[in-house]
Amino acid sequence: MNELFDAIYDGDHAALGAMLDADPARADAVMVETGETALMAACAIGDLRAVQVLLAAGAATDPRDDAGETALHIAAFAAPDPVVFALIEAGAALDVRCDFGKTPLMDAAQEGRAEVVARLLKAGADPRATDEEGRTALHWAIIADTDAWPVVRLLQQAGLRLDARTAAGLSGYDYLDTLDRPAIRAGLAAGG
Repeated sequence: MNELFDAIYDGDHAALGAMLDADPARADAVMVETGETALMAACAIGDLRAVQVLLAAGAATDPRDDAGETALHIAAFAAPDPVVFALIEAGAALDVRCDFGKTPLMDAAQEGRAEVVARLLKAGADPRATDEEGRTALHWAIIADTDAWPVVRLLQQAGLRLDARTAAGLSGYDYLDTLDRPAIRAGLAAGG
């Protein structure tokens, strides 16, 4: 099993393809220590070609690791946009919640990834989903220390409101009052 992960981490697509040709079931290999699948490993390092090879071999998109995350969670958080898009096109579940209740949309919003947020919304991700604390993707976009105005705008266009409250009673406005987010404030002041 480790040789499959070695091929992924080494970017050896030929070896990866050969292993999967010999045994397609290996596309769903799992690291016992973490629950990470081969597809998750390819997403974590942002290797689009490895993701494509694994998907072509039939890798399942929605198994969960030990934190309850799927490959789409991992990709939405940090992988290059085309990796995320490949998972969406392969039919990855859009609204799966990890053990903390976060969805891939929340992960993308937290990282200020406007193109990923837009693609997830277009594919049908639920913008009103909440995590275990009642936070939406909009709350996560504001909380994150990124230039999140484009994400905030997309989420507002999807129907989320800054006055929506978390389980603790905090609204997006409350987060803006306590966090320094000049780009979001400027966007809102300009009529956003």
